[in-house]
Amino acid sequence: METPQEAAQDTLRQTAAALSDLGFTAKPGLRLARVRADLGDEIQLHLDHANRAGEVVRVRFSLALHSRAVRRWRRMQTHPELHADGPLAGIVSATQLAFAAGIAGRDFDVVEPDDRPLVAQIVAARVREVAISWFEETGDPLRALGTLGRPLTQGGPVNAKWIYTLALAHGHDAEARDALALQCVRHPAFAVEFARDVARIRAEGLTGGYRDTTEELAAFAVAAGIAP
Repeated sequence: METPQEAAQDTLRQTAAALSDLGFTAKPGLRLARVRADLGDEIQLHLDHANRAGEVVRVRFSLALHSRAVRRWRRMQTHPELHADGPLAGIVSATQLAFAAGIAGRDFDVVEPDDRPLVAQIVAARVREVAISWFEETGDPLRALGTLGRPLTQGGPVNAKWIYTLALAHGHDAEARDALALQCVRHPAFAVEFARDVARIRAEGLTGGYRDTTEELAAFAVAAGIAP
């Protein structure tokens, strides 16, 4: 009997065939990848934990963008808020790939081999429709700064400090500082909380884990020297 992993691999193989003209190829770990200069674009397939061989194989797709420049920059940093190593050191952003079709606009059941060609075509069409532009915009250090403050559903970043890191890794410190100041202007409630966190971290440092994403960004901005 075919395992959920095998069903997923077959689905991904057919998706890769539908996207071969864009340079995507299947890689270990249920993902398609391509390289664009410094950047690595990935389409990742995820298996549902409740899958049962021969009964249900639900899968979903996400996007991830990596940068060798970001990986080098993070590895060179000595401040703990800036330093990173390992597989995610080069991460720039990630997002879930949503669909008009599928289960709840997210999942597909690929237990039946006859359903997989259609799923592959739907995924490939969605990649061409939204993912390619997302890769291009998010991978451009200056254009990516313009996505800050957007909702996730409109291409906003999962983690703002990843976008700032991309700018810093390419020497755009002033632009990163300006983008953060603009983010504060556009979102007054965020600005108040962010300024409070920055002042406290400058005075006392950061003890323990982050309270929330605002405190996380404040700690990063202080360490990187881009806090207003």
